[in-house]
Amino acid sequence: MKQENINSNVDNVDNNIYIFELSENKKSITTKIKTLKENNVDYLTLETKVSKTNLMNELSKDESEIHTEEFNLIKEQHEDTKEIVEYKENKKNKENIVETNDALIDKIFDDENEIFIEEIENNEKEKNFQKSMEDFFSFFKNKKNQKSNDQESSKLEEENNLFDIDSSNNKGSVKYIKNYRKNRIKFEKNEQKLKIKNAVDAKEKQKLKKEFKDKFVLGKEKNTDDNIIELENVNKYYFTSGRYERILKGINLKIPRGKFVLILGHSGSGKTTLLNVISGLDSAEDGNIIVENHNLFYLNDNRRIKFRADYLSFVFQQYNLISTLTIVENIKIGSNLRRKDAEEILIPEILENLGLTEQANKYPYQLSGGQQQRVSIARALAKNPKILFADEPTGALDEERGRETIKLLLDINKKYNTTLIVVTHNPNLAIVADIILKVKDGRIDEYIVNENKVDDVTKIKW
Repeated sequence: MKQENINSNVDNVDNNIYIFELSENKKSITTKIKTLKENNVDYLTLETKVSKTNLMNELSKDESEIHTEEFNLIKEQHEDTKEIVEYKENKKNKENIVETNDALIDKIFDDENEIFIEEIENNEKEKNFQKSMEDFFSFFKNKKNQKSNDQESSKLEEENNLFDIDSSNNKGSVKYIKNYRKNRIKFEKNEQKLKIKNAVDAKEKQKLKKEFKDKFVLGKEKNTDDNIIELENVNKYYFTSGRYERILKGINLKIPRGKFVLILGHSGSGKTTLLNVISGLDSAEDGNIIVENHNLFYLNDNRRIKFRADYLSFVFQQYNLISTLTIVENIKIGSNLRRKDAEEILIPEILENLGLTEQANKYPYQLSGGQQQRVSIARALAKNPKILFADEPTGALDEERGRETIKLLLDINKKYNTTLIVVTHNPNLAIVADIILKVKDGRIDEYIVNENKVDDVTKIKW
């Protein structure tokens, strides 16, 4: 291929690719290559008989020159490019700085927001904590108040209600109440024994021994003032259906000697139980029952029987007359129970006062109900008791017989200065009584001193 055809061929090469043969001399090829490079034309070589190794050796120098020229050109371009790159880099750095500053500002703003949000959250947390603490203390206070109220309720329930104790599940509590009276007496005895043991001399020891016997054996204890009955915090329980039910609840009571006392109350109020405790027919679990200078709390069963025989008499709804004995013989039973120091009331006098002279030798079945009632009263009066107890004495009587019985009791009260304790449902009898006790739910609900007492039984509304 000739030189003059190169340019034309170069200009007319398709797709900017020039093909030449390796058979051409190296100078021609070098020139062609240079020309092709200057015109940005790619070139290819075709295999000929010329050896590649020889060709490459021949071209190495020329290629070196070409490479040197290319290097210089690239160097120049690189210097120009370097300035551009530095400019771009500076610009980029400035942009980065701006971006960094913006990012920093955004970060600071975000941090401030976070701090602000954190403060809000902390405030909320603190408020929630304070509220939680307030709720806690409020809950604790309510719990404490509830506990206090529960204790008050429990105490009130204990005072007002029963010891609801199941015998199979709470035998210890049942045993505690059952043995409370015995344990209290035992404790007080031990205290007194300790005093006796520590007595300074024989005289004091003898005195303490006498006090021990008077209190724990004979139950002697003086009534205060002119009272014949004094009750101090008396509690009475009955064991029914596996539990202890408190019938009398902390009774405190004083009854002067020689008074006519009427005890009123509905069924189940505790009035009959009160009569039984005062009269020694039943014992109380706690409290002091001082009757006619004796504390019945400390008396055993036998001592209480003797006390009743000496000082008390009873009139019940059921007359309890011995059917095989005459009226006089029934009355003599009471007379035979009179204590030695008591003034004797003659039986004929009693028969005359009660209108029973003509029935003296009859048997109870030969008498009417009213007459039998008077016989039972005569028998109670024959022992000249300090206190006469009557439980519903008019309950089974009609209006006429009822008034007669009340008149008889009033006459006994006046003539013999006998203290009368009458239990009844009938509030109309209150006008003839000195003292009216109203019992409700095991307590003395009212203690009334009757300033307008009347003696005329006809004024009693039946």
